[in-house]
Amino acid sequence: MKNMINIYWDSEATVYVATSDVIPGMCYKAESFDELMDQVQYNVPRLIQVNKKIKEKDYWF
Repeated sequence: MKNMINIYWDSEATVYVATSDVIPGMCYKAESFDELMDQVQYNVPRLIQVNKKIKEKDYWF
């Protein structure tokens, strides 16, 4: 099973936002999609380690 990361454009704040219902504490914002993806790819493995509820093999980028 793969876990879902939700990414959307917040037109009011003019930023991209990434959240997840399955990764506690995940909420990242960035002005560009590429910047947001950098944040997600860097931080998601660390959040997984901290939470220890999600197996790393369930994630891919």
